[in-house]
Amino acid sequence: MKIPTISEDVKYLNDKKINKINRKFKVSEQFSHEFKCALNSVFGAGRLYVGTHHLCFSYLKIIKKKHIVMAWNEMSDINKINGKCIEIRTKNGMFILIYCSSKVNELFDSLMESWRRSIIFSEKLKQITKRQTNETIAKNSNDEGILKEEPKHVVTIHRFHKSANDLFMLVFSNNETIKQLFDNIGQKEVKTEGWQNEANGGKILYLSYKGVSSVIGMETRIEEKWEMRMNENGIMIAMVVSVFDIPYSSYFKIESLMKMRDEGEYCDIVVKLNVKFMKSTIWKNRIEQTTMKEYKNKYEEWMKLIGKMIGDSQFEETEKYNSIKQKSIDKEKVIYGMVIFITICIVCCLLFLLIKILH
Repeated sequence: MKIPTISEDVKYLNDKKINKINRKFKVSEQFSHEFKCALNSVFGAGRLYVGTHHLCFSYLKIIKKKHIVMAWNEMSDINKINGKCIEIRTKNGMFILIYCSSKVNELFDSLMESWRRSIIFSEKLKQITKRQTNETIAKNSNDEGILKEEPKHVVTIHRFHKSANDLFMLVFSNNETIKQLFDNIGQKEVKTEGWQNEANGGKILYLSYKGVSSVIGMETRIEEKWEMRMNENGIMIAMVVSVFDIPYSSYFKIESLMKMRDEGEYCDIVVKLNVKFMKSTIWKNRIEQTTMKEYKNKYEEWMKLIGKMIGDSQFEETEKYNSIKQKSIDKEKVIYGMVIFITICIVCCLLFLLIKILH
C-alpha cells in the first residue's frame, strides 16, 4: 500500500472549518494548518490539524473513525526520521510516528513552530498561578517592567473576534508577521531574533530598522524593545522606542503599551502612548505633537493589517462603523463652522448699521 502523502501545501483554515474541527475534537482554539498523513502505521491514513493548543488527528480504523488529541505542553521532543517520518515523544514516555512521503519538511517546520509558540504560554501560565491577587500582578508588572508608569494617551482601540492568546500566537509570536507589520508602514531592514526569556519571568523582543522620522523628515535608525506579560484578563506588550542619528534623539524616548484584553469571545486591543523626555528642549511641543501623530497612524495601520491577516470580519464591520461615524462627525463640524461664520457675519453687519445710525 502506498504511504499517504501531503497532497497540498499548508493552508490557513477559515472560521467555518475551524468551528467544525472544534466540534469534532471537543476543543476551543484556532487551527492554522491541515495535513494529509498517516499515524503510527501506513494504514492509519487521516488528517492532522495543527492548533494553537493541541495537535489533533482523525483517521479511519476499520469502519470507525478515531480521534487523537495531544496538547503541545505534553510533548518533550519532535524529531524527523529518514526524511519520511516524524517522531513525537511525550513527557510520560509515549511516542507517536507520523508518516508522509513528500513535503515532510513543511509538516516538520509547522510542528516545531507551533510547539515553540506554545512554550511561550505554558511557561508564563505557570508563573501566573503563583500570583495571589490582581494587586500583586499589577505591582510586578509596573515594578519589574520596562515601563515605569503606564502611558496616558490612548491612540487606538479595536476589537477582534479572537482571544488574546490566539491573537498573540497568530500575529505577535511570529517573527515574519512582526516584520510584515513594519514593512507595511514603510520601515526598512527590519531585524529581530524573536522573543527571549527574561530573568523576572517575562518575554523580551528586540527590533531594529530604518525609518523616516516625523520630527525632521529624514531616514534614521530606530530600535525597539518589547516586553510581553500575561495576566488573568489577557496580554500586555510594553514597547520602548529609541531613535538615533537625528538632532535631539537623545532627549526623548517613545513608550507605548498594547493591552490585549479578553471580553467574552472578543479581544479588545487598547494602545496607549507617551513621549518621555529625559532632557528639556524648546522643541518639546513640536517633537511630542509630531511623534504622537506618527505613532497613532502607525498603530491604526497595524490594526487594519492584523484584521486582514486573521480574516476578522468583526474588525471589518467595526472599521466600517468607525468610518461612517467619522464622516458624521466631520459633517457636524462643517455645519457647526458654517453656523458660527454666519453668526459672526450677522453680528458684524448689525454693528456696522449701529455705527452708521449713531453717526
